[in-house]
Amino acid sequence: MLLTIVIVTGVVTPPTPTPPPTQPQEVSLREVGNNVQIVKIDTEKYKEIASRYSVQGLPTLVLFKHGQPVDRIEGFVDARQLEQRLQYFLSSA
Repeated sequence: MLLTIVIVTGVVTPPTPTPPPTQPQEVSLREVGNNVQIVKIDTEKYKEIASRYSVQGLPTLVLFKHGQPVDRIEGFVDARQLEQRLQYFLSSA
C-alpha cells in the first residue's frame, strides 16, 4: 500500500524561524520502506495547492492514501511520533 506524504514548505519569516529537518526524521522516513512516496511543495510557487489544503503553518505534512488526504501534521513532530503515524496508515486497509 502506497502512502504519499506531501510536505508543504515555504519561506518562513521571523519571528517564527523554522529549524532544519532533523536526521531522526529522515531516518524515520527511510525505515517505513518503499511504501512511502514523498512530494515537496513550495507555497511560494504553488499557492493554490496550499490554499486548497488550508495550509496555515509551515511545515505542513499532508498524508494521502488512495489519493485522499487522511491526516495532516502542522509544524515539526518527533521522529518516533511521525513513524508511528506513518505505520498506522500503512497498516490500515
